[in-house]
Amino acid sequence: TGRSFMIEIAGRDLAAMDYGGYSDPYYKVYLVPAAGKRSELCTSEILIKTLNPDWQPKVLKFDCVCDAETVIEIEIWDWDRLTADDRIGSVRVKLGELVSARGTKLELSPLQNGFIYVKSAEFLCIEIS
Repeated sequence: TGRSFMIEIAGRDLAAMDYGGYSDPYYKVYLVPAAGKRSELCTSEILIKTLNPDWQPKVLKFDCVCDAETVIEIEIWDWDRLTADDRIGSVRVKLGELVSARGTKLELSPLQNGFIYVKSAEFLCIEIS
């Protein structure tokens, strides 16, 4: 049985990766298990020419049981039309910490590449009739 989790995040003060002082950012979310390979849960839309993107909310659907201790990794990328996309930075966080971080910034690694602003994060309860 799986469970769903909703996130709404924004990027703040992201590193400029493109000529002209901007980036075309998007993010990917991965499930990071205690053992084994991480698996991709979702990819956001690409927002063009911004260092402060506000992405649409996303629902993460887990094939396994997830709880407050479940770890995810959020990677921020810069989309490039003609070359490989550039990784801006990432953060690893437990879902419970993400819920607690609502309204705050999480610093990306490597440092000084910007922040993820957590607008909303919550477990979703789905009733089956």
